[in-house]
Amino acid sequence: MYLPSKEEAETIVQKNKTILIAGVLCFILAIAGAWLVCRHYDDAASAENNNIIDTVQSAERDNQRARDDIGNAASAIERSQEQLDRATADIDRATESVTRLQKSTANNTAELDQCQKLIETGRGNIAAAKSIFANIDKENKSNGTQTSSH
Repeated sequence: MYLPSKEEAETIVQKNKTILIAGVLCFILAIAGAWLVCRHYDDAASAENNNIIDTVQSAERDNQRARDDIGNAASAIERSQEQLDRATADIDRATESVTRLQKSTANNTAELDQCQKLIETGRGNIAAAKSIFANIDKENKSNGTQTSSH
């Protein structure tokens, strides 16, 4: 392998000094730029992580509120079911009362029909008795034994 001598190296350095300085400056600028880019993306990632943490916390709060709402809805459904059960029991009792009243009405109607028949029979008996008494009075008048009627 060939190594240039010190004079040759100095000559190369003198000729290319501007290029060498420009190269070193480009290298320094590249490192500084890389450092700034890394720092920028690190800050952006940190901010994004904070946004993700905030989003997760917000989702957790929303889920807790949803669980609370579901619990409240379940309690409301239980209370509604209890009220419905009480209302159903009240309706059943009312239906039983109506059934008893209908039976009582039917019995009362049957008794009224019997009373009506008794009244009609009694009227018929009274009419028959009046007819009998009228006949008796008539016979008595024709025989001359009685002068007044009942």
